[in-house]
This record gives sequence, structure tokens and C-alpha cells, in this order.
Amino acid sequence: MPRRDNQPTTPSPLTKPFSMKPSSKSKTYSGGSNRSEYVSPVINKLPRGKSGSGSGSRTGSSKGEKSKITEVDLSDTESLCRSLWNSDKCPCNNSLDSWLIDCSNCKQYWHLDCVTLNGLDDADINKLLKWRCPFCYVAPVSTSQFSTDDSCLTCRNTRTLRDANHAFEVAAAASHIKNSAANNEDDLTSRSSTIASENAMKCIESEFKQLSDRCNHMFHDVSKNVAKLETEITKFITQPPAVASTIETNSTLQAPPPPPPATAKHHQNSNDGLIDDFIDENLSSGIMDLLRTSEFKSENSRSTLSFGEPYTYTGSKSNRNVPTSFPDVLQPVVDKINAIQKDLFYSNHPDLKRNENRHPAPLINSCLVNRYTGSESFLPSHSDNEITIHPESSIFTLSLGESATVKFSSIHHESDPANDTEITPGHRSLYHMTRKSQDFFKHAIDRGSIAQGTRYSLTFRCVSWKNRNSTCIIGDSNTGMLNFGTNKRSTFGELMPGQKYWAPCIRDIKPESCISFSNVVILCGINDIKKSEVNSQDDTRNLANSLINKIKQIKQLNPKCYVSVCPLLPTKSRELNQKVNFFNCVLASKVASMGPGVQCVEGFHGFAEHDGTLVDRLSKTLDRHGGLDILHLNPYGARVLAGLIKRCIFFRLNRGVDRRKGPSSRVNGRLYSSVSGRLPPASQWGSRDGCQV
Repeated sequence: MPRRDNQPTTPSPLTKPFSMKPSSKSKTYSGGSNRSEYVSPVINKLPRGKSGSGSGSRTGSSKGEKSKITEVDLSDTESLCRSLWNSDKCPCNNSLDSWLIDCSNCKQYWHLDCVTLNGLDDADINKLLKWRCPFCYVAPVSTSQFSTDDSCLTCRNTRTLRDANHAFEVAAAASHIKNSAANNEDDLTSRSSTIASENAMKCIESEFKQLSDRCNHMFHDVSKNVAKLETEITKFITQPPAVASTIETNSTLQAPPPPPPATAKHHQNSNDGLIDDFIDENLSSGIMDLLRTSEFKSENSRSTLSFGEPYTYTGSKSNRNVPTSFPDVLQPVVDKINAIQKDLFYSNHPDLKRNENRHPAPLINSCLVNRYTGSESFLPSHSDNEITIHPESSIFTLSLGESATVKFSSIHHESDPANDTEITPGHRSLYHMTRKSQDFFKHAIDRGSIAQGTRYSLTFRCVSWKNRNSTCIIGDSNTGMLNFGTNKRSTFGELMPGQKYWAPCIRDIKPESCISFSNVVILCGINDIKKSEVNSQDDTRNLANSLINKIKQIKQLNPKCYVSVCPLLPTKSRELNQKVNFFNCVLASKVASMGPGVQCVEGFHGFAEHDGTLVDRLSKTLDRHGGLDILHLNPYGARVLAGLIKRCIFFRLNRGVDRRKGPSSRVNGRLYSSVSGRLPPASQWGSRDGCQV
């Protein structure tokens, strides 16, 4: 019920929910609805302003007089709690000349001014059926994003009181936690130190025990081995020699077989035989009459004369910069030798004989004549291994006049007399040697071999300065459309002569076929990778090592050649590409460690799509059996491959200087590329998916 602040708290019968009994110092309130400026009493500063813009005034107080309100500090928690617990007094804890109204819920008394009900008289208050104080009534808080000034004072008061209670509870909890932490800090520090020490001691004891057990085990093994060794020594000393020999024989039989030798072997002969009476007497007489009237140039202990293409060698004086034609008397000999040359070439390459126009045999185009006079004439030990000689050709020597003994010896085993052979060609006889054999054998004519008279030796060769870039390609079916020849649009061109060897698997690579070539290109391994038994990285690494061993054997047989290794081409199978990529990584690292003379062909990343599969534009769709082809290149892809190979070879030949016309990034360059021009018509592809080897 409402009462005056200076009245004692005495209950009285209520005729209405709220009754007001004015005291001797009564106040008259105006009925205005204006709110006075009011801030919650729990805030540090609680200014008491006027009652707003209303015209009402208090009786018993001077005009404009302001009531004094005591400030309540939030840090004074005891006073705050005491004000909250005393329900007979207003929470502001001040004595004001004002009405007090009690809450219908918690029975807490409040000043009318404190709850912003100033301006109500006792009649208005008695009309209230139910009234809840700011402690009990939770008003909706303003949700304005920009300002909260439009919220009512009751809402702001309720919110402020709630925040004050929350701050009090937080302060009390923090104080309790701080005191507890301070009291238990020393205890926790002591316990943690003790636990750490105990754990450290346990770890040290465990490690010491393990080390002790290991030492005991090692000591036991050493003692056992020493005792066994002493027993064997005693047994060996006391046994007779025969028993020891038997034990050695048994141990030799039980040993594993030695690994295969890494050194490659060749099958070249020092010479391929001697043909007597190669020409008739009339022809030999005409040739000798020509030579007697010709002018020779002296070279040490002999004289020389040359016909046809210039042939140069160390110490030569007969070379000419301009080629000459063969004399008419020598032309029958040249034709007869070319017939032998053709038979030898196609016997070694029977697959090329089907198209002799596309793969012609090397022809004799140079003749060097040596004249030996008297017993002081001789021929120093040498080998005809000049790079201008065709690598697949043979060297023929026709003897006229006195006979002489020609001695052959091995280059790599000079101290072994078993490798020395000799022949004695007579008048009108012919002997021949392969160009490949010159890398392993040398020949000579000793001083005094010709007792008296004159001997003429006519040596016929196939020479060209273009053979400096002779190339041997060893590869699988993706090299089937690569061709050597003079046509720049369909072959490597005349500046890159060579020969192609088919090797579907790594084991099919024959290092002996690379002898005497200046460049060796290898593209092999995809048929090994795709096998089902290759299912781990170790298997793939072994395949790469086997290819590296083949390269090492090639370098052993032909140390002067430059080996260019092609990475494996990507396929249209992602699972297979994983093995291909790993193989290429291992191969690249191995090749990089082999030093100069071995390199990888660059630019193969252009064959792969963004997902790593083989580019459709460069690959075949169907194989020759009508199935899906995931491995092979089409004619355009073969041209791109040929361009990469040729660029690699000529870039090395020109000592790192790219002399091609136009942009160097183009694959189809006119000078050094075999892929210039447009694609051939489909009728020339041989089948709907191109040529397959």
C-alpha cells in the first residue's frame, strides 16, 4: 500500500489495491505525464532533476529546490546488497519527502520519484490493481541499432539494475577464485615439481634398463662369435690340406652365381676376308698406267693421291676442297665395289630392302691411293674411324703391284697377341673392313714388308661432311613413322643422315648397332611399363636402371657418341601415367648423374593434356585391330616428336646456339625440323589410324 516516506510502516485495511494516507507534510502532484530526468540509483552518479516540463510543484518546498540523492558506488558491495535486502526502504537508500509504493509481487517499497510515477496523486495510485517494481517487471529492451535514448526510464533502470547484479556476481566469483588460487598456488607448484621429478626418474630408469639389456645382448653375441671363430681357427689348423681343399670346393659350389658382366661385347672382325683376282689383268694394267703418270704428294714414308669426294684425316696432304670425278678407268672398279656394298648393307638390314628407293645403300664416292716404294715405305698403325665416313658402309682396299703384309691389332687389348691377325694381299686382290670395326681394330704395314718394287693400294670409301651428324634411333612403335632421307617434309632431311632400329622393349636394345654413329636417340620402355608384373615403384625403378645399363653399354662401345634419351610419352590411361611419370623421374635423375655425352630430350610435356593424359590431337584413336589406342602417336604427333629430336641434336651440334629461322619455339621449323609443311593426305597414311610397327 502507498505510504509517506516519513510515516512508520503500519499496515492498514485496504479498500483498494493501493491506498495513500497523506502525512502532515503532504504534497500535491500535477496530473502531467512528462517524465523527469532520472538515472538508476545504482549508478555512481544519480542526479535528481526537475519533474520534467509539467507545471506541478511540491508543497512544503521552495520553488526550484532540488532533492539531494546519495551516490551509491558499485564497488561498495555491502551497501548495495543491504539496499537490495531491505524491502521497507526504497533501493535508493535516501529519505525523500515523497510517497512510497509497494510492489504487488516482492513487497519492495519504492519512491514515486524513483520509479518515475511523480505527478500521480493518491487517488490515481489507488486505482492501480497491480504494479510491479523494476526488480520484478522485465521490460523489453530497445533494439534500435543507432541509439537507445528512445527507451523509457523504467526499461533503462531495469537494464541497469540487472547489469549491476551481474557485475556483483562476477566480482564475487572472481574474488573467490583469486583467493582460492592464491591459497593453492604453492601446493600446486610443489605437487607439479614432485610429479615431474618422478616421471623423469622413471624415464631414466627405463632407458637405462633398455641400454643395459642391449649391451648384455651384444656382449652375448660377440662372445658367441668369438667362440665360434676360435673353434674354426683351431679346426683349420688341425685339419690336413686335403680336407681344407674339399671345404673350399664345397663353399665355392654353394656360392651364388656371379652377376652378368656389365661390359658390352661387339662382334666385329678386323677384316671381312680377302678376294683374290678381283679385277682382270687388262683393267689392272690400265689403272697402273694412270697412276704412273699421276702426280702424288709425299706423306712421310709414302705418297698419296685422291679421287672423288675429299677425304681428310690427321696428317693428310692429299685432300682437296673441291670434289673431283673418278677417272674412266676406275669407274668399273667403283661399280663392282658398289654392288658388294649394296649386298652387305641389305644383308644387315633386310627390312630396308623392300623399299630401296627410300632406304638406299651407301655408295662409294671417294678413293685414296697410297704408293709404297722400296723397303723403307710403311704405313703407321691407325684406324679409319673418321666421322665423315658413312657408319653403315664398308672400306675396300685394292692392291696393285708388289704384295705387302697388313697387320691388324685390337685397340682396347693391345697387349693380347691373340687378337692380332694379318693378311698378305697380292696383285689385283681386294680386302674390306666395316666402318664399325675401325672403332676396335687398327691396321699397319711395317717397314721392310715390301722388299722391292712399287705397290699401289686404292682405298674406296663412302664419305660426306653430313655424316658428322649421323644419328641412330632406337625405339618402339612410336618411332615407326620417323624416317631418314633428303625430303624435308617427310624425313629428317639430308643434314641428318642415319638409321633406325626397332626395339619394342628395353631388353631388345642392341648396343652394338650404335657403333660409329655420332648421335644415338633412345625412345623405349612403354611396353615394359604396361606389363602386369610391373606393379610397384621398385619394379619401375629396376626398369629405369636396366635402360641406364643399356646406355652405359652404348657408351662403352661408342665413347664418342652423344646419347639423347627420350622420356616415355604419356598415355590415355591415368593409372599407367603414374608409372610413366615415376619412370621418367628416375630416368632423369640417373641421366643427370652420367655427365656429359648423355642428355634428355626436352619438350615432351607438350604431349600431355592438363590432366596428364596424351593429347587427342597428337594421338591415334583406334589401333590396327580396331580397338582403343592409348599409346601411339598419329602422323602429326610423329612430326612433333621428330622436331623435338632434331632440335635436341642440332642444338648440341651448334654448341648451344639455335640457328633456326623464325621463332625457336615452333616445332615445325624449316631448317632443322622434319615436320615442316602440312600433314600428308589421308591416302598416304597407310591405314585409318596411321602406320604401326
